[in-house]
Order: sequence, then structure tokens, then C-alpha cells
Amino acid sequence: MTTMYENLNADVFLDYNTYEVVQLFCHYLYNTSGYYSSKASKLASWQGNKEAILNYLTSLKLNTLSSEFIINLYSKGGFKTGECLFLNRFWVYLVENNYTNDEKIKRLITFKQRITTKANEKDVLRILTYGPFEQYLSENPLHEPKADKLFFCTLPDIPFVDPTMKELSEEYIEHIKFNSSSTQGSRLNECFNFFVIVKNILNELTLQHLTLPKLYSSLNSISSSMNNGVTLQLSRFLLFLEEKGLIFNEDISSFLKLKAYLLVGVKKETYLELLSSSKINQYTLLPVCKKNKTYNYLAFINIECQEVFDIWLDYAKKSTYRTVGFLTVCREFDTSLQGIKLNSLSDLSFETYQTQLKYFEKYNCVNYIAPITAFYLHIALNYNNRLFESSGIDTKLLQRQRISQELLEGYEIISYNPIEPVPEADKWLLSYTGMEDTNTSIITTSSQTIDFSTIKSETYRQWFKHYVWTNNTSLYNKFKSFSTIRYFFNYITALKSGFELSIYTSKNDNEDITANEIFAYKNHILNIHENNRTRNSYIYIPRSILNHVNDNNLATFESAIFYHLSYKLSSNYDNALAIPDSELQKLSNLMKENALKSPIYAVYYSIFYIALETEFRSSQILTLTIDCVQETAKKNQYVIMSKTKVSAGSMMEQPITTYVKKHIDEIIKLTNTFRADCSITELKNYLFLVPASKSGTYKILDRDSFNKYLKLCCKELNIPEYTLSNLRDTHMTKAEEFIIRNSMSEVEQSILSGHKSSITTSKHYIDTPLRDLLESVHGVIIGNVDIKGQIIKNLPSELATNENKVSNGCGYCNSSSCHNLTYLDCLLCNDFVTTLDRIPYFQEQIKIIDKKLETVHVQHDKEDLINVKRLLVSYLSRLLQLQEAITNNE
Repeated sequence: MTTMYENLNADVFLDYNTYEVVQLFCHYLYNTSGYYSSKASKLASWQGNKEAILNYLTSLKLNTLSSEFIINLYSKGGFKTGECLFLNRFWVYLVENNYTNDEKIKRLITFKQRITTKANEKDVLRILTYGPFEQYLSENPLHEPKADKLFFCTLPDIPFVDPTMKELSEEYIEHIKFNSSSTQGSRLNECFNFFVIVKNILNELTLQHLTLPKLYSSLNSISSSMNNGVTLQLSRFLLFLEEKGLIFNEDISSFLKLKAYLLVGVKKETYLELLSSSKINQYTLLPVCKKNKTYNYLAFINIECQEVFDIWLDYAKKSTYRTVGFLTVCREFDTSLQGIKLNSLSDLSFETYQTQLKYFEKYNCVNYIAPITAFYLHIALNYNNRLFESSGIDTKLLQRQRISQELLEGYEIISYNPIEPVPEADKWLLSYTGMEDTNTSIITTSSQTIDFSTIKSETYRQWFKHYVWTNNTSLYNKFKSFSTIRYFFNYITALKSGFELSIYTSKNDNEDITANEIFAYKNHILNIHENNRTRNSYIYIPRSILNHVNDNNLATFESAIFYHLSYKLSSNYDNALAIPDSELQKLSNLMKENALKSPIYAVYYSIFYIALETEFRSSQILTLTIDCVQETAKKNQYVIMSKTKVSAGSMMEQPITTYVKKHIDEIIKLTNTFRADCSITELKNYLFLVPASKSGTYKILDRDSFNKYLKLCCKELNIPEYTLSNLRDTHMTKAEEFIIRNSMSEVEQSILSGHKSSITTSKHYIDTPLRDLLESVHGVIIGNVDIKGQIIKNLPSELATNENKVSNGCGYCNSSSCHNLTYLDCLLCNDFVTTLDRIPYFQEQIKIIDKKLETVHVQHDKEDLINVKRLLVSYLSRLLQLQEAITNNE
């Protein structure tokens, strides 16, 4: 039976080889399952296939077949139904049966499945004409899902106003396809999103007319259901153009500065907001780090003045604020000035600061006012430290933790100047820079809030304001007395109103304070407080205020008032507590270990060290300056020049060891970085300068901060919680041990302990048993030494003669004749008598024994000397115990 394709006429073929191959192909085609489902379908398609053979293959010379032939053929197009598919299958057949050596034609086999089942001349052209074909396949394996779809994804066949824009769009498609950072499926989606941009925006624009309004108009016309991927592709394409130097519009350049935000994927609404802005250059990105990841917040900085805008931007990028409140402040900055025009940085002042605070007060949230304060502080620290000079306000106040809230709460900044009239305001934020009269009043901001309005009586309120403003008592004590005096005045007011009842007085409208009211107050204090010192403060502080009122003729009081305002201070009060050696060692080890981890911890450790090595109080240590150490006339001997509690505000010399001097040098090195960054001159001079909580600010380390850290260390070690005061108590206790050991003079004692009298030190700081002290100091265990001699308070005059002195002056012999001539006879004799005035002689003999012990090497001789020393120390212990008992009785 003759097959249908045998009806082909060989004569119509230019090349007989082509005719034979076509015959073989048709035989293969019509006998391969999958191409035609039935004989009927074969017959139905033959006529079309035959026409395709006659139209396109009869002129083909098989041995000269090239990709150019196929490209020209497919470029002309005009294929009838089925012709393209038939030809596709023929080219694949030629490749599979080695009828062609053309490498480009061989590419067709790569996409056999697609081109032999789907007729699209563009697919064949894409395969044959694609330049980086091999590179693409090497970087994009075809076994991945949607791999072939990505390869054949090309720019839509739509007209472009600008041919250059079309070329760039085609290039960008290739840019997407070669982006190996995402899957081929994701890249395919990116192409589809970009096609939306092409069809709705790019095809109608030229590069020279690419502007924000044009982009806005086109993008706004796209369906509202458009996803974020479309805006993302528009951003990426614009950045693609920018990299090529093809962005000619300044607003678009400003827009693209937000690329870190745009490349995350922006909602259409936000995108349109940016495109429609006439102040696109005032948008910026503010980075913030969360959980080791950086995020970008889009902020609109509404500041017309370029100089102020740049400074705000500098501040905002260094700031950690990223709340809704902060972004609102950015957006409403110029509005908050309430009509004040800024032409330069110098137009910002205390008045503009207050104006802006009051504007943002309406939000009733600190997140809206704190950034304003932080910004003005940033200016004061980095650009203009005389920012508030015209208003007479110290910019250091901006470092106060609650300055914004305090001003909004009605506190008025008052610069302390006692020669001026007492301020009328009731809520003071008192600034006293340069007026610090004690170490305790030296704080970073040199300021203090006082709310006099909490004193209910207007008259009493004015009295206390006058006292705070004019009295020459230290500022620290004035501030400290406020809560006590407020309690006193309000209690008197309560008595007068009948709110408080007392048998000593009755309700009245007279503001004059009477003796009965004072007596009622005193009895009230004695009833509610048991601590002797607390009672004293609640009695004597009101007395000092009323004395001031009386002396300044603000009011006149009867003498009985001052008689009742008195109370005896207990002489037995002692709250000193030294830290045991074992716990002290643990603390030292932990703090030293922490010091290696952070410079702040190292500063804490240095305070710990100085507190133990010197007699300085915490207020003195924390206010030391970098130039406090001075060398004396004698080489390698140093003193510290500073104010102390007893120096009445003047500088005082105190000797220190070379170890303390070296330690202070190390602290200066440790804090030099902080000092270099700190712009406030007076703060830079203090030794313990550390970063403050507000960014870019510094403070003098205070007692509360140190105590908080020390207590955390104690908690970690599971020991009682100690403070700086305990460290000083520890030093004073160790100093007393040293004093006892070395029998120092009063002058020497004052150098070591800071007290002029040893009684002061012993009374308030020593908490170690005397016997234990002596054993520790002299390095011996006294044990049960048998002392046969007598130790008495006073010696009879007839016995206290030079003739009766024995044992190198340590005592006297009470016998008329000697019973034993050995070395230890007198100290071990029952007739040996000693008294308190012999203490120095025993101490001298102990020193002599110590010197001998240094030179003796024979063990037997050393043991003899140690036994002699034990005997001497035992006598000394008994004498000191007697002396202590006599002192206590006296």
C-alpha cells in the first residue's frame, strides 16, 4: 500500500538529499505515537504538512542548512495553522539524526518538549538568536520549576514612544533573569510585575520626561489591587537607570536616596505619597538596630531651613528614637514653632524650645517631647554651647533625665543668685552652676527641682522660699531639709484647720505659730519616730528655719518656741559596718574580673579601690578632678587637693600613697575617650566622667549608680548588700588596726583616718575585737599565755621609781629582792607590776623582737623569740583592754 507521503514529487526538490530526509521524517512522524492519535488525524493533517513541505523545504539544500536560514524563515512569519509545529518537529529530527552540524540549530533539542508540542515561531527565534545561551543554561538549570518559562519570558510586543526605553527594558529583563540570588520562579514573577510597569508607564515615557508627577499619574491609574511587587520593580528599574547615569531629574534622584526603604517593597498608597510630594528631598531613612538586625524607618522631616534640617538629620541618625511620637515630631517640627521662622541655627533659643514643648504637650506622651529636648541638647553639645545664653539658661539643664516633663509640669528655671529678689514662682528648677558649696551638691547638671506649692500655707511657703534663696547654709542641706520642713509646716497647718487634733492646742485661723503648736508637733514626732537622729532632724530643721524667719523679720516668735524645739542627740549612735575580709576579697575579685569587660565597670572598680585605700568620703571621691594629684617638695610623695567635709569649702591637702596616685593616672587614661567626646568643659575636668543615658552626653558618676552596681555584685556573690559607706567603714577599721599596731601620734592618726582624734575613729568605725586585732597586727596567736604579773590602773608613788623599773621599762618590781636571774624572770614573776603608762614600752619591745626575728635563722632561737613576743603582746592586750574599760566608764 502506497503511503500518503510517498506521493511527494522528488522533482520539486532542489536537493534530492533533502527529499530523502523529508520522506524519512514523514515516515518517522506518522509512525511515532504521541504526535497523531489516529489514522484519521494523520490524513487530516497531511494536506497542511504537504503544503508546508512544498512552501519551505523544496528549496532547502541539506548540506548547507544553517541557523540563518531558519531565522530568516521564522522572521518573515505568515505560517498557516500547523506549519510552524511541523517545521519545529523537522528541525528537531535533523538534530537528533545528525543531519546538521550547526551549533545553534542543535540548541533546539534543549527545548524539544516545548517546541514540538506548541507552535510559536518566537520560541524558535529566541533559541536561535539568544546571545548568552550557554551562559544562561550554566547558571539556570532547566530542571528547576518554571525554568523554561523564564527563558522564553520576553518583553510584550507593544509600541514604545522611546526606542531607547524599549532597549533598556529588554536589558533589564535580562538583568532579572541572571539574578541568581532568587529562584527562577521568583524571577519569573518579577518579570511579570515589571511587564505591568512597561505596559502602563515605560512605553509612554522618554528618559528626558521621566519625572515624579509622570510616574505618579501613571501608577495611580493602575488597578488598586496592584501588589507591592510592582512598585518594587519600578524602584529597581529606576535604580538600574541611575547606575547607568540615565536619571536626569533631581526629584527622582532624591526619591532614589530612599532605596533601602523602597527595596523592601512599599504599599501603593505610601509609594504614591512619596511620588506626589513636592518636598521629596525632606524624606529620609532613619536606621535602627533591633536584635542585631538593622531596620529603616521612613521619616518626613518638615524643616525648611537647610542648616537646621542637616543638624536634625545628624541628630536623628545618632538617636535611638523611632516611635510614632518621634516620627510625628519630624513631620510637625516647623509647625510646632507656631509661626517662628528659622533662617539659621542661631534662631533656635530657649523661647523656641519652650514653644515646641508646649505644642507637643497636646499629645500627652513623653515620646513627643523627649526628642525635642534631645535635639536641643545635641545642638548644645556639638554646635552651639551658648544656645540659651540670651535667656540666661545653662544648657546643662537639658541633661536632666526629666527636664521635658518638669517644664511641662510647670517648673520654672531659676538661675540661683541670692542678691536678687526671691523668685515668685512656686515650682523651681534651680540652676546653681558655679555656686556649689559642698562636694555633695556637685552633680552633672548643677540643678535641683523644688516644689514649694506642696507647702499648703502661702505664708509658710514664702518663709521657706526666702530661706532657700538667702540663707548661707549649704545648698545640699537646703535641698535635703525640704521634705522635713514641708512635713512640719503642713502639720502646723493641719493643727490650725482641725484636721490634726491635739490636747495642747485648738483650731484657729491665725497663721502665727504658737508655743503650744510647737509642743504638739514635738510630741507628735516623739510618738511616731524612735530613731534618735530622725527625731533630731525633725526638731532642729524647723528650728533653723524659724530662726531664719525671726532673724530676717519675716515674723516674730515667742522664745518658748525655740525652747521646745530642742532634743538631746545620742552619743552612742553608731551605724558603721566594715566588710569582713572574706567578703571583701570576693567583691574585689568579681569587680576586677568585670573591669576587664567594660570601661564603665573599670571605673566602678577604681572607685572601689580608692574608697578602700583612702579615708575619703564618697562625695569627695566622686568629685575628684583630673588635676587633683600634686607632688610635694619631697620626690615621689603626693597629696590630693580637694574639698572635704571639714574644709569649709576650701581646698585641702591630703597625703596619698604612690599606689593611689598610679591608680588615679590609670583612671584618667581609662576615661580619656569620654573626655575627648564630652563638649562641656567643666564636666571634662572631673575624674569619674562616664557616658550618660542620653545619647552623646556625659555625667559625673554618682553615689547611687555606684551603690546600685555594688549591690548587684553582692547579690551575685550571695553576700549582704553593701554600699560606698561600708567601704569607708572598712578603711577606717583597717586604719585603726594600723594605728594600734604602730602606736601613732594624733597627727599621724589624722593623716591615716582623716580624724583628728583616735577616739572618733574607734568610736564610730572599729568593730573588730581588740585581742583579734593585736593577733592580726603582730602576726602571733596569743593563746593561753600565763601572765603572773599584776596589771593595775595607778601605781603607788613609792613603787614608781627608777630603781624599781625592770624589763626595759615595761614595769616595776614589787619585791625587795630578786628571786631569779633568767632573761624572762621579771615578766614571768609574781612580783612584776605594770600600768597604762607602760604601753609604749611594750610596743617598743615588740618592735625589737620583730627586728631580731628578721635576722635569726636557727629555728630554736626563732621559737624562743616568738614566745617572748607572745608574752609581750599578751601583756599589751590586757593593758589596752583596761584602758578601753576605763574610757567607756568615763
